[in-house]
Amino acid sequence: MAIRVKIIQNVSQQIIEILYGQGDVDNAVGSIPYSKTGMLRLMPGTSTTIEEARIDIGQLQNLEGKNLIKVVDGLT
Repeated sequence: MAIRVKIIQNVSQQIIEILYGQGDVDNAVGSIPYSKTGMLRLMPGTSTTIEEARIDIGQLQNLEGKNLIKVVDGLT
Protein backbone atom coordinates (compact mmCIF):
# COMPACT_ATOMS: atom_id res chain seq x y z
CA MET A 1 0.00 0.00 0.00
CA ALA A 2 1.35 3.43 -0.94
CA ILE A 3 1.71 6.05 1.78
CA ARG A 4 1.22 9.72 0.99
CA VAL A 5 4.15 11.84 2.15
CA LYS A 6 5.23 15.45 2.01
CA ILE A 7 8.83 16.37 1.25
CA ILE A 8 9.38 19.72 2.94
CA GLN A 9 12.39 21.87 2.09
CA ASN A 10 13.32 25.03 4.00
CA VAL A 11 14.21 27.55 1.28
CA SER A 12 14.49 30.49 3.67
CA GLN A 13 17.39 31.83 5.70
CA GLN A 14 15.66 31.12 9.02
CA ILE A 15 14.68 28.14 11.13
CA ILE A 16 11.16 26.92 10.30
CA GLU A 17 9.03 25.09 12.87
CA ILE A 18 6.20 22.78 11.84
CA LEU A 19 3.85 20.98 14.21
CA TYR A 20 3.34 17.28 13.66
CA GLY A 21 1.19 14.62 15.26
CA GLN A 22 1.59 10.98 16.17
CA GLY A 23 1.61 8.52 13.29
CA ASP A 24 0.49 4.99 12.65
CA VAL A 25 3.05 2.19 12.98
CA ASP A 26 1.74 0.58 9.78
CA ASN A 27 2.29 3.80 7.81
CA ALA A 28 5.61 4.96 9.29
CA VAL A 29 7.93 6.65 6.79
CA GLY A 30 10.88 8.98 7.11
CA SER A 31 13.16 9.77 10.00
CA ILE A 32 10.62 11.13 12.49
CA PRO A 33 9.53 8.39 14.95
CA TYR A 34 5.87 7.51 14.39
CA SER A 35 5.08 7.52 18.13
CA LYS A 36 6.15 11.15 18.65
CA THR A 37 4.17 14.37 18.58
CA GLY A 38 5.95 17.70 18.55
CA MET A 39 7.66 20.46 16.66
CA LEU A 40 9.77 19.77 13.59
CA ARG A 41 12.62 22.28 13.28
CA LEU A 42 13.98 22.69 9.77
CA MET A 43 17.28 24.51 9.49
CA PRO A 44 17.88 26.71 6.40
CA GLY A 45 18.58 24.63 3.31
CA THR A 46 17.50 21.31 4.82
CA SER A 47 14.58 19.05 3.96
CA THR A 48 12.64 16.18 5.50
CA THR A 49 10.01 13.63 4.54
CA ILE A 50 6.95 13.07 6.72
CA GLU A 51 3.65 11.27 6.38
CA GLU A 52 0.93 13.59 5.07
CA ALA A 53 -1.53 12.44 7.75
CA ARG A 54 0.75 13.74 10.54
CA ILE A 55 0.83 17.41 9.53
CA ASP A 56 -1.63 20.24 9.02
CA ILE A 57 -1.81 20.99 5.30
CA GLY A 58 -3.01 24.55 6.02
CA GLN A 59 0.14 25.21 8.02
CA LEU A 60 2.26 24.08 5.07
CA GLN A 61 0.25 26.18 2.61
CA ASN A 62 0.71 29.24 4.84
CA LEU A 63 4.49 28.78 5.04
CA GLU A 64 4.73 28.01 1.33
CA GLY A 65 2.70 31.13 0.52
CA LYS A 66 5.30 33.17 2.41
CA ASN A 67 8.06 31.53 0.32
CA LEU A 68 9.65 29.99 3.41
CA ILE A 69 9.30 26.34 2.36
CA LYS A 70 8.84 24.26 -0.76
CA VAL A 71 6.57 21.21 -0.54
CA VAL A 72 6.55 18.23 -2.89
CA ASP A 73 3.91 15.49 -2.72
CA GLY A 74 5.10 11.93 -2.88
CA LEU A 75 4.20 8.28 -2.38
CA THR A 76 6.26 5.58 -0.76
